This record gives sequence, structure tokens and C-alpha cells, in this order.
Amino acid sequence: MTLLKKTRNCKENGQGNELESLKLVLKKFIDRDELQKRLSSEQIEYFLKNKISFSHAPTVSFKDTEGFYHHLAQRIYRTRNALVHSKEGNVERYKPYQDSQELSKEIPLIKLVAEQVIIYSSTPL
Repeated sequence: MTLLKKTRNCKENGQGNELESLKLVLKKFIDRDELQKRLSSEQIEYFLKNKISFSHAPTVSFKDTEGFYHHLAQRIYRTRNALVHSKEGNVERYKPYQDSQELSKEIPLIKLVAEQVIIYSSTPL
């Protein structure tokens, strides 16, 4: 099922699913091997062994062909939600001074993902 068809179905039945949409975008535009090449071995090891405590986001294994995109989407989506929806009482929320060091380790991954999506989804002028 193509990305457009899947998202059109979500719009038609009124059930947009941001996580599923993110996963489809990642599958379409992210080359797992290229992403792995652009990260250091220490970063890859970190993503493999460490969940994100403030967002309860999962680990990501670059060798897991089945779960890679699912776990990457969850890691990005949950981190985003912890930042954007950081209201009192919300269990999964970012606490600025307490979680800033942990968040800083996520930025290179998110930046590389964003760059790949921009590059592979763009068209020449």
C-alpha cells in the first residue's frame, strides 16, 4: 500500500494516525544503511542499548530489518510528544534541566533523519 493511499484512507475515515504516517515516511525516505554510515559506532551502540527515560521510547537496532522502522518511528514520535505535550501530570514528559543531556544524544539521529527525508523527497527546480 502506498503512502498516499494509506494516508488518504486515514483522512477518509477520520482516523489520522501520526505514528503510522511517520513510519510510512521513514520506510519511503530513510535508507537504513546510509543512516548507519553517518552515525558513529558509539551512537549506534547507544541507540541499541538505551531507551529514552523521559519519553519511554524504545531502543533501535540497525540490524533488525523487521523492527527498525517501527522502533525508529516510535523513538522519534514519543520523544516529540514528550517535548510538545509536557504538561503537569503527563508521565511521558520532558523536564528541561533533568533530561537535557539525554535529549542531546537524540538530536544527531533526528537531524540525520530529517536531512534524508528532505533530500529524498525533494525534486529539482
